[in-house]
Amino acid sequence: MEDEVLKQIFGIIAPGKPLRNAIDRIQEASLGALIILCEPKEINDLMEGGFSLFTDFTPQKLYELAKMDGAVLVSRDVKKIYGANLQLQPDHTLFTDESGTRHRTAHRMAMQTGNIVITISERRNKVTIYKDKFKYSLDSIGDLLIKASLAIMSLEKYSSIINKYLISMNHLEYENLVTLEDVVRVIRFFILLFNMENKINQYILELGTESKTIQLQHTEIMLGHKNNFLNLIKDYSNSKDKPEKIFEKVLKLDKPELTNDEYIVQLLGYNTKEWMLEDTLSAKGYRLLSNIMNLTKKDTENIIEKFGNIRGIFAASITELEEVKNLSKNKAYKVARICEKYKNKKELEIL
Repeated sequence: MEDEVLKQIFGIIAPGKPLRNAIDRIQEASLGALIILCEPKEINDLMEGGFSLFTDFTPQKLYELAKMDGAVLVSRDVKKIYGANLQLQPDHTLFTDESGTRHRTAHRMAMQTGNIVITISERRNKVTIYKDKFKYSLDSIGDLLIKASLAIMSLEKYSSIINKYLISMNHLEYENLVTLEDVVRVIRFFILLFNMENKINQYILELGTESKTIQLQHTEIMLGHKNNFLNLIKDYSNSKDKPEKIFEKVLKLDKPELTNDEYIVQLLGYNTKEWMLEDTLSAKGYRLLSNIMNLTKKDTENIIEKFGNIRGIFAASITELEEVKNLSKNKAYKVARICEKYKNKKELEIL
């Protein structure tokens, strides 16, 4: 719900948007303002005074109208300005923890009408956005870029750790030494990675046209990670849930659950009374086979169905691979080649 509200807010107020240009001008002039986005008929009983307008929106017009004390009424799509210097009179019994008159009025109008209401503080030069009971303080572009850059550094760190763990698991899979604890550990870092990605996606939305560099870095770092995670889940899950469903659950984990090994074990479908973290697991082979270009999902399923798991795939000869349903000789050769790379630990680094 919160994510949807933020998308709606940033969709009209991100840098490069006309409304944000107006807000920046108002801030630069050290003015205050109260802006409500809705149709006049929705708040007829909640406003008085001022004067009616029906003019096309421009940042300059809103800036000039903000020089007056009252609220400015703007259409939801930020195409029209309906009125200015309006006195808003929301239900005074609605609870708000805001202190200033402008902010109390804005918060109550947002709660009572469900519309987006924006305040610009003349004294603190801060922008606050209200929608229903939701409240968000808008950071400056400079502060946002700093926060986004720090988040990208964290994302890169988690990505590097995951890549190292996956390479280590390549060795362990060939030697049949992967434990439940190994799987839980790498899943935990995947969760940290995806949580950090969510924060960066929010920064990208909020930065608007200023986010191009952050977007490029984000895309480069995250390349292949979702597929790696889904294949890892396919390899080691004992759950009836589809990998995509487990992925959705993983994104909702909070910090206490993230540090709880038992919770992640149960998420994978293992009974904690029957399984120990030291118990070894055998991968089915999805992550191994995902390294092979042109291998279809059906090819992968047919190979795993025939050989059972990664141990069976490693042990298969070219002749046996060619016997897999609808698998061409070229693809069978590629599967054999990737198995050879796993056997040669020095070559694992280039997978």
